[in-house]
Parts: sequence; structure tokens; C-alpha cells
Amino acid sequence: LKYQLLNPETGVLLAKGLCERIGIDGKFTYKPQVEGKEELDAVDVIRKCIDDVMSRKELVLDSLIVTASCSPEGSYAHNSILASSRSESMRRYVWDYVPEEWRDKVRTAHVPENWTQLMKIVANDTLLTASAKEKILEHSADSGKPDDAEKRISLMPEYRYLREKIYPQLRSVSFDFHLHRAGMQ
Repeated sequence: LKYQLLNPETGVLLAKGLCERIGIDGKFTYKPQVEGKEELDAVDVIRKCIDDVMSRKELVLDSLIVTASCSPEGSYAHNSILASSRSESMRRYVWDYVPEEWRDKVRTAHVPENWTQLMKIVANDTLLTASAKEKILEHSADSGKPDDAEKRISLMPEYRYLREKIYPQLRSVSFDFHLHRAGMQ
């Protein structure tokens, strides 16, 4: 989880986090700055990121949005339930960890199928052919009927690659910290 805290009005960098997302499998680790320290698991990464933000006493939390998303694999209805459950589960975890004054500011959101991110990843992929990209993007653009779009994509020879290498990147949880400087409204 890499984060930058920007002033939404000026775009000025307020803080920069030390957490990174590692690997195509969607697993998170924290790469310590000190050599010899071991990597941390996903729970420790979440805690580390929250601790990094909480340690900035000059910043005040307006809200923390926990957003979960899924890949198009499976039915849209199932993915909506899955993404919602995932974001709620992470909200409960964060709720237990954050200071009491933050708790009413923790909210959830979910993206049942992250077609926008899929199209970005496919467009920038270096292994898919231009014609395969074109077809995938064409089908993805028809996300008004997501189950039909995913069915058409699943019939393509490239589907295994998508399922194994690209779809895991769409199964994610993000934490968006909305902050302002202490003393500012």
C-alpha cells in the first residue's frame, strides 16, 4: 500500500507512506528501510500504514474510505456481495485498530467488478497482442452487461492469462485517507 497525502485544493504533498504493494498475486508486504528486518504480512502492513498516518499529528482525519473490488470472474451479483463483504470485513478490522475518535469516520465502498482498472492494465500490458487487447477492451467497454462481457472474454484464447496474471490485480482493498492540516477547516 503506497500512499501519498495531497492537499486536495493545491495538490501539495503533505505526507508520503512507506508501504508498498508487492507481487502480481495481490499479497501485500512492507519493505522495511532497514536491512535485515523481515517483511510483514498484510495485517501488519495495514497497521503500519495507519500508524504512519496517525503519527502525523499535524494532520486531522476527515474520513478513511475502505474500498474493495473484484475481478469480473463469476457473476456480477456474487462479486457485488463479495466486494461488499470484503470492504465491511476490513472496516471492522480497522474499527478495532484505530483510535476511538476515528471510528465514526471509517466508511466502506465497493466495486463489484473493476472494469476500469482492467481496461487500464490490458491497455498497458506488454504480453498481449494488439488484436487481443483490442478485443478485450471492446468487450470490457460493454460493461453495462458485465456478465455478458465477461462471458465473451472467457471464450478468448487469452483468458487463462487474464485469469492468472491480470484478474488478481483487480481483487484489492484500498484505504483512502482524507485529511486536512490541524487548524484548517
